[in-house]
Amino acid sequence: MAREKCILLLNNQKKFYQNVLLDINYSIESNFTKLDLTLEKLNEYIYNLPKEKDDASYQKIIGTLFHEQLQVLRLNWNQDFKKIIDEYKKTTKKGFFSKLTIDDFSKDKIKAYNDDLEATTAKILPIINKCLDRTKALPDSKFL
Repeated sequence: MAREKCILLLNNQKKFYQNVLLDINYSIESNFTKLDLTLEKLNEYIYNLPKEKDDASYQKIIGTLFHEQLQVLRLNWNQDFKKIIDEYKKTTKKGFFSKLTIDDFSKDKIKAYNDDLEATTAKILPIINKCLDRTKALPDSKFL
């Protein structure tokens, strides 16, 4: 894996986490009208993750410790995100005449899940920054 590809991958991951948080926070502020867009971003993110053949070189570049920490935190993040989406889908109705209504209890649950998601994201972003620093500092011989 080339240095530029690794840096691009890490930057994309960082942007993804930040954008999803912004989308969810905006959705909460606008009474939950724009949350569907985050599912599309999640699919794009999963598609852009390193594939198995690239994963070994990716792990070697960023370091085994950082790689394992990111894997665990990503699983936690995905679980937190899934709770938000499941609660959102459970309480919304789709259709031409349906009106978006979410009861206060569900809103509070989504806000609580969002707090968990923000906490997990706050743990992920510094690790991605450390991986970026490490990738930029490695000698060119590691990327052959």
